[in-house]
Amino acid sequence: MRMDSVFASVKSASKDVLQTVHDQNDSVRVSSNWFDTDTKSWHDIRKKDKENSEAMPLPQKIAVLAFNIRKEKDNLAVRMQALLDLIEDTSPDIIMLQENTKAHHEYFLNSPFIQNSYYVSGFEGQSGPGFKVSIICRFPLQFCLVHAFRRPCLLGRVLSENGEIGFASVHLTSGNNAGIRSRQIERIQNELSTCTEAIIAGDTNMSESMEDAKASRSNGYKDVWFTQIQTSDKSKSKSLQNGVTRPMHSTEYSRLDRIFHRGTNYSCNGVLVVGNDLIPGYEDIYLTISDHYGIFTTFSL
Repeated sequence: MRMDSVFASVKSASKDVLQTVHDQNDSVRVSSNWFDTDTKSWHDIRKKDKENSEAMPLPQKIAVLAFNIRKEKDNLAVRMQALLDLIEDTSPDIIMLQENTKAHHEYFLNSPFIQNSYYVSGFEGQSGPGFKVSIICRFPLQFCLVHAFRRPCLLGRVLSENGEIGFASVHLTSGNNAGIRSRQIERIQNELSTCTEAIIAGDTNMSESMEDAKASRSNGYKDVWFTQIQTSDKSKSKSLQNGVTRPMHSTEYSRLDRIFHRGTNYSCNGVLVVGNDLIPGYEDIYLTISDHYGIFTTFSL
């Protein structure tokens, strides 16, 4: 082997080691914000010592919505109103968002439905435009941001009578990088290893490669897509079976958005692709909420 190849290999390995060490020590506690109807403003519940340290009863169901809402701001008001309408219609318990910029976030913070029903995570530890991950939830989660090989991942945990329930909103590396995605998933799974139930959801950027498939189903996790695929529109059944969650995209990378579950208390009731309709009044420009579709599923005891 040529010496320049040896040096390149050593440099690459050293870079991975340094990045792993950096990731393992790069953990940021994130605010959990609740809307105060008296002051008409959002408050971090940590600052008032209102975090629920007592174990809550195990919820009978957990409805999850995962959605990459596209960081670009064209037609933002229209797209966000369509998204908020979708959230109100489906009423999820946990909303896992990717590419939720501060401009997008203002629409959530100003929504009466969100204000009356949900805790909202902050953006601590996430700088720069795009690729922000966040969680909006009905439970008082304790949030922590970690970086898995340069990609932010927001973890949320809540203590139940049957142990800790963990959630992760993720946006993994794209392209022909299944090896990096495998390490990112492994890091996230390790972070949730103490949880009796764990749900990882978001834009995983996974294809149907063997390496991606192996990573997505490791350490006891199941890809809930294969539980059951629901659709009321028979014309869409073929595309759903092919796994399309990003429109007008290649077949290989058509199912970029996924939800993984590990645990024995809950079972998945099926998967529904949402946000795939054209926004009324904007059909001429083929406007949808995002360049991705959302995934909605419900877990029941």
